[in-house]
Amino acid sequence: MNSRTALLLFLVSVTVIWYGVIWIGQLAPIVLPPPHLVVVIMAKEWSSLLYNTAVTLGTALTGYFFANAIAILLAISFLYLGWLRSLATPWVIVIKNLPIVSVASLLIITFGDSPTPRILVVILICFHPLLANLMKGFEEVDPNLLSRFQTLHATSWQRFRYVLLPNALPYYVAAHEIAFTSSIIAAVIAEFFFSRQGLGYLLTEAMNDHRGDRLWAANVIIALLSAAAYLVSRWLESILIPWRREAKYPPQANALNCFAILPGAVWLSAPWGIAP
Repeated sequence: MNSRTALLLFLVSVTVIWYGVIWIGQLAPIVLPPPHLVVVIMAKEWSSLLYNTAVTLGTALTGYFFANAIAILLAISFLYLGWLRSLATPWVIVIKNLPIVSVASLLIITFGDSPTPRILVVILICFHPLLANLMKGFEEVDPNLLSRFQTLHATSWQRFRYVLLPNALPYYVAAHEIAFTSSIIAAVIAEFFFSRQGLGYLLTEAMNDHRGDRLWAANVIIALLSAAAYLVSRWLESILIPWRREAKYPPQANALNCFAILPGAVWLSAPWGIAP
């Protein structure tokens, strides 16, 4: 099955299931609006939706950039400084497992209503998969290969450049498929808790106003952003490790993989998925 056919089948199946759920459950538009009403509200309020989408995307990209920088810096530091890894690992685990509700409350008290707490939420949610995969990639290096490089009197930089880094790249790229898509959801969660702009704020406003059409319009946009983030991560893999792309992921599977995450992204970004 090629990408176009997969995309067409996905769109048709989602539309049929959407209308079917409304018909079977006899749901009012305020609960679950039909797809054509969602399209109408997206066309009618496109300027507001576009602005708030840009805000959410900016928060996600900024936070994700710093999450990558922190993860790479810590992974390399842990690789060469064992004492630092022993010291920092408990802190990393604690930070990873802190409830986002309590963290959000602390951040809003500390930084107020500014972009900083939203960016920090994205960093806290996204950096751990990147760090864990990088460390795994460094640890899974063939010891015989490292020994051979040492026998050839390779410097520490040469061992890192030609052995450690190439081995860690597949793990690092794989982490993007989770972390990059999660950055969109993380930005929405942050805006849901404390923001006066962004898609998360639109979700809160739509719920308070009982606007199901606007609520689902925001959900559809969030799902599309998550799918786009997934496609970017797949493109990144083709750039960084092109020799593994065709062997592991046939081209015709890309569309299926991409759009398979859309329902989950909608579910996670809907109010019941992100409410405390």
